[in-house]
Amino acid sequence: MNIFHHRFTQPSIWLLVLICFFTFFWRLGSVPLFDLDEGLYVSCSRQMVLSGDYITPRLNTHQSAPPYTSPTPFFEKPIMVYWLSAGAQRLLGVTEWAARLPVALLSLFTTLLVAYMGACWFGRRAGFLAGVLYAIAPMTIADSRQMTTDAILVFWFLLTFFAFTRLMGIGKIPELSSKQRWGYVALFWFGIASALLTKGAVAILLPGLIISIFLGMTTNGQGIKKWRQVWHRLNSLKIVFGVTFLFLLAAPWHLAIAQHAERDMDGRTFIQEYVIRQHIGRFRGGDKVHNAPPYTYIGYFLMGFFPWGSFAPVAFRRRLPTEVQDPQEADSHLFLLIWFWTIFVFFTLSAAKLPTYIVPIYPAAALLLGRWFNCSLEGGADRALLGGTFLAVFVTVGMRVLVERSPRFARPGNPIPIDILTLGRHATDILMVGSILACFCLLWLKRTHHARRLGIAIMAVTMFLFTGLFVTEGYAFLGRDVLGPYQRLAQRANTLAGQGTPVVYYQVDPRRPSMLYYATYAPYERKQRPLSPLLLPLLLQNPKTGVLVITKESEYNKHLLAEIGGQAELNMKLVAHDGVGQEGWVLAHITLKNGRL
Repeated sequence: MNIFHHRFTQPSIWLLVLICFFTFFWRLGSVPLFDLDEGLYVSCSRQMVLSGDYITPRLNTHQSAPPYTSPTPFFEKPIMVYWLSAGAQRLLGVTEWAARLPVALLSLFTTLLVAYMGACWFGRRAGFLAGVLYAIAPMTIADSRQMTTDAILVFWFLLTFFAFTRLMGIGKIPELSSKQRWGYVALFWFGIASALLTKGAVAILLPGLIISIFLGMTTNGQGIKKWRQVWHRLNSLKIVFGVTFLFLLAAPWHLAIAQHAERDMDGRTFIQEYVIRQHIGRFRGGDKVHNAPPYTYIGYFLMGFFPWGSFAPVAFRRRLPTEVQDPQEADSHLFLLIWFWTIFVFFTLSAAKLPTYIVPIYPAAALLLGRWFNCSLEGGADRALLGGTFLAVFVTVGMRVLVERSPRFARPGNPIPIDILTLGRHATDILMVGSILACFCLLWLKRTHHARRLGIAIMAVTMFLFTGLFVTEGYAFLGRDVLGPYQRLAQRANTLAGQGTPVVYYQVDPRRPSMLYYATYAPYERKQRPLSPLLLPLLLQNPKTGVLVITKESEYNKHLLAEIGGQAELNMKLVAHDGVGQEGWVLAHITLKNGRL
């Protein structure tokens, strides 16, 4: 039986591709680069294209300490995200659309693979529903539209687990030939190696934990006999071959970059930054900015996988709503639960918490929910459907409250732009109205097929409207008032910088590395006050051209005017201004009045 042929020539798959085109690709390049992560990764990728150095990621910025060399190595993440973005820009041009295209394509492949696995395990409609649920989840959409590591890692994890489940005979699949088994073994270790080159050691640790727990729970026997059987099953992955294959794929880049013995902007080597700080330090709480309570990920999951996460408490049960049990689905269901909870608990125990850390659980959640919704459409789950919609309404109310109260949590001197608050209100209004309509539909037309289908359809349409708002009104707000002001000034400085005028990014905190992508020069970055310790040496080196400074309008008015005005030998001219009020940015030109200090 050729499952691939039967599952992927149906109109439903083309419909799924069309949905992905809308959620992942539509207006992909119509907004400038986001900060912080995307700006860092794409700026490094652009520098790779320009320099031809595909080993060491670099930012086109001067180091903060002598000898002020440029460009500066950036060791925070492995090489995969830079290779993908740089490859696309090399082929298609240095544009935002080209830089983001690889992550959008991988998100499409992830969605199709989720649908395929669901179809093989739980039936065609369940697979289609799983693909749709994954494709229209808010965090999936956000990750697919910016060049960061998260959606890339999800694809490699999914590919790894797909190969593993085939090798273990999980689900309704035919027996594999010897040649096919070796193909899946190679695919498994290729996925591990690619994940390692995307996110680091967590790519080995998490799949290892998930696979070990699953084999331990599904292997019969006791004591030593049980673990011998676990090892025997594990050895079907060809451990010796796999470790060798993994080393051949992942080791060359790690060895090559470590041998360069360079230091990043903070003076750290590759080992100090990548190995110690990014791996050990983050898990132990070194990234204190993102530390949060253990229950944080419950909220992150409910919002990031909205509204489908509201049905997880009932969908994750092994008992189907229609009470029809299929023994062949037991291992599939158990593996998905282990996949979900292992990653969820792992990052819950970690001190640093970000919404994107748990996105590798989204395919597992989509498959479990696709199976459950498929059965719910047949009946027997009206209370569960209604309870899920009630929870969705509660989540939207909570999101609206957070939007209204968010100005209280903004950093001093860095208020949340009013347009972002307006966008947040519009987005939560759409989600709230959709959830209420779905809830009303299930109450009004309860216990009918029409009610179930209409209620689920309303929630799906709500997410399409949410996506449309995000990529139209949201992109317009961001490009005009949030990202645009400082990025346009960075571009404005290109002309004078090309004539030899140094450029300083002063008091840009938090950092906006997307400015580096739009700059054809290497700026100096200084966060400390005053500016003079960096400014005066630059003026002595460039007495004729002076120095350009880009900073926030609030910083310019409160501190820079007084600092420069207090030095009789300096002259400062406002070249350009962009943005409004506290959200505004300025480009100033500082020169020596008499050509010397």
